[in-house]
This record gives sequence, structure tokens and C-alpha cells, in this order.
Amino acid sequence: MIFFDKTWDYAQRLQAEHRTWSTGQDAETCYYYDLTGNVGLETMINSNIEKKTDMLSDFKKTALKELIKKL
Repeated sequence: MIFFDKTWDYAQRLQAEHRTWSTGQDAETCYYYDLTGNVGLETMINSNIEKKTDMLSDFKKTALKELIKKL
């Protein structure tokens, strides 16, 4: 999938990615490309998306640790 337009809403990005991925499919068979210009606003959006990705990853790790502690 090629993303040529950026969005501030990370949920829209994830939804678009998951629509191209089928249940039972290897994650390695999906490729996502971003067309990015070297302009201020696009750089800011890319930075924002990266921060949200890191935050989501950290949240998942923390939630998993909490679940393991409860078990």
C-alpha cells in the first residue's frame, strides 16, 4: 500500500493498514510506503505519527506486563 496523503489521526492509518492485511496472512507479506515531501507540515505529521507508534508500542508492552502480573 502506498500512502500519499498524511493524516493526524493515527487510528485512520492503522485502519487503512489492517484493511490490506487478511486474517491468517503473514505480516511480512504486506508492505507500506509513504510518499513524503521535504516540507515543514509533512515533517511535523511524520514526527507525530512516529511518536504515536512508539506510545502505542509502549502501552502494549506495559499492558502485557500488567496482565502477566495478574495471572
